[in-house]
Amino acid sequence: MTTFTWNSGTTGDWFTSSDWTPAAVPGPSDDVAIQPSGKVIISTAIAPPDPPASAASLTVAAGANLELDALARLTIGGNFAIPGRSSSTPASETAAAP
Repeated sequence: MTTFTWNSGTTGDWFTSSDWTPAAVPGPSDDVAIQPSGKVIISTAIAPPDPPASAASLTVAAGANLELDALARLTIGGNFAIPGRSSSTPASETAAAP
């Protein structure tokens, strides 16, 4: 299990590995933290709907944003906390128990 931190202070796509530390795309066994001033978009225009974006856990800090476009999916296998902002248009958010 690895902890991935969003390192872009601007808007970027979940599937862009250079926007994460370490530089890779998080997977189902990884913890994800989106820091303040970051805006992460999960977009089906950039990534295919399968496989969906996924993480073992997700924390969206206050001041950070998580946005899912119309057909995007996010699967979280464990805990998630979203004191920041999240939006969908509409989204298919799935929280699956381990």
